[in-house]
Amino acid sequence: MDSIEEIGSVKWLPHYRDVIWNEAASCFNEILHGKWECPAVFFDTFHDTVRNADREPIMAVGERMPPLRISEIVDVLAGIEEFQEYRADCFGYPDLRQNIVRERHARRAKKRFTEVELRTWLAKMLPEQVDVAQRQKFAEEVDLTKCPAFRAIWAFHEASNLDPKGARASDIADLWHLSGAVYCDVAFADRRTVEVLRQGNYEELPKRNSEFPGWIRSLA
Repeated sequence: MDSIEEIGSVKWLPHYRDVIWNEAASCFNEILHGKWECPAVFFDTFHDTVRNADREPIMAVGERMPPLRISEIVDVLAGIEEFQEYRADCFGYPDLRQNIVRERHARRAKKRFTEVELRTWLAKMLPEQVDVAQRQKFAEEVDLTKCPAFRAIWAFHEASNLDPKGARASDIADLWHLSGAVYCDVAFADRRTVEVLRQGNYEELPKRNSEFPGWIRSLA
């Protein structure tokens, strides 16, 4: 089988939480030093996306791509902590959203996320060594427009709160791809993903894609 690199230039996406962590770190550095640097989103090898994994089996699966059966590839990935977390997230997502909605109803809380909630959640993504005062300053000053993956993912979660029975295990896979799509020149998504983003008020999506700018035009 041909090497992936011989076929064309390929970039890999890390776990969607890593993308958000990188967005938060870039915003934090801007607040501290007054200089903006685009967050690291794409990696040159699959191994870079699962940094704590054994390099050899990942090299075999992610870069040289031998003619393995799907079951053999899954056997390799099954031992990686990030992959185990991913599968757990996938299976548990529908129940998680329904539990969250039940708890919100019990507290008579609003369904939609507030700006304060979003800023507070993003502040929690900062490294542990960031002290409370710096974290608070970050939550007050962070520019969420520079965190498109974070906003898109929480718009997706918000839509799941509005329709918890419609949540699916496959949503986690959609979220993983969505975190990188916001940094691509062109992105494509199925109709359900677009409708979920619209329901979550991401970019205040209109009904006609000619009415708004940016990457998300290619989604609708």
